[in-house]
This record gives sequence, C-alpha cells and structure tokens, in this order.
Amino acid sequence: MEIFWVVVGVVVVILYLINQNKTRVTNRTEITRDRKIKTDDGEISIRERQVIDSVSTQYTKPNTVNVEQPDYDKTVISDYYKQLAKQKAIESLRQNQTQPVASSRPVEKIVNPLPRVEQKQITPKTESAPVEHRKVCTRCSRNLPMDKFRKSSKPHHDGYTTWCAHCLDGPKNTRHTKWCPICEIRRKRTSYYKNANNADGLMSWCKSCWDSYRGRS
Repeated sequence: MEIFWVVVGVVVVILYLINQNKTRVTNRTEITRDRKIKTDDGEISIRERQVIDSVSTQYTKPNTVNVEQPDYDKTVISDYYKQLAKQKAIESLRQNQTQPVASSRPVEKIVNPLPRVEQKQITPKTESAPVEHRKVCTRCSRNLPMDKFRKSSKPHHDGYTTWCAHCLDGPKNTRHTKWCPICEIRRKRTSYYKNANNADGLMSWCKSCWDSYRGRS
C-alpha cells in the first residue's frame, strides 16, 4: 500500500511539472500586398492583407531549473514530501495497532517427556519336532512309522503297502496255520484268540505273545 501511494505521488508531481514547464508561443504574420491595375479610365489600387497565426508549445526538460518560478516549484516539492511523510506515519500507526502486544511475562518452555517404549518380551521360538507319520499294519496290527512300509504300485491313498516290510517278508498263512509276526512262529489257528474285526476272525498275534503283552501292560 505504501508503494502505491508513492507511485501515485510521483506521477502527480511529474504531470504538474510538465504542465508548468510548458510554454505556449503564438506567432502572427501579416502579409500586405499592393498592386495597381491600369484601366482605360486610369488605375485601380488593390491591397491584399493576409494574416497567419501559428501556435507552438515548448517544453523544457524536467531537470531544467525554471528560473522564473523557483520558489513555486520548491513549495510544491516540499508539500509533496510533507504529505508522503504524513502518509508513512499513518501506515506505521495502523501496523502498530494491528500487531499483538508482547507480554513481558517470561515464556515457560514446556518439554513433553518422551513416550515410554514398551519393551516387548521376545519369546524364543521353540522348533517343534517334525510330526512323524505313522501307519497301522493290517497284518500285525502295530502302529509303525512310514519307513517301515514299502512303496506300493497299487493305488493306495498314501502310496505305501498295507503290510509292513516285516510282514511282507514273513511266510504266508495256510488253511490250518497262521504266522505270528511277534514270535515269528507259524502256529495252528486254535492258538489265536478270536477277533471279528479281522478278515479271518482271529487276532494277529498268537495267544502266547498276546498274553505276554497283556501281562507287561
């Protein structure tokens, strides 16, 4: 805003000085021409008068001092600077009124404490033992690891035989005898307890091995 008023004031002063330094010059030229014409009766005198008015405006340079009116120019410039100083004082007063008054009380600096970082207890990961896959042999009825079985070419769901390798290597059963996978002795079928869950209706182990197992358990 202050720059705007300064520019306006400078333009006004320049225009005023230009008008003061302008000089209007008017020239008037009169031309009179006399001539005589002879006639049969005598002479006729003719006077022609021509008036030429020319008006010209002369300007002096802005930095040229006008000698005729020095006091008047100084007064105008002085009034301009007085008005400019007055305008600056008004603008300064407005700025002081809009600025908040600073308090003389000391400012207490509040320091926020750093938030506590909760230390998470890191429990060591215990590596669980790999789950051992096991399978029940349908001949000896024992729950054995998978490495005790052989891979089968038949379409079993797990790809292994239903009998363990030990039972596959054992002798086959006959009509009157049955091989015990525990004692590895072929005994008569009467030497086995009955079990309706098996296909032959007998237990997989002989009576001696089963009784011995029951006695230990």
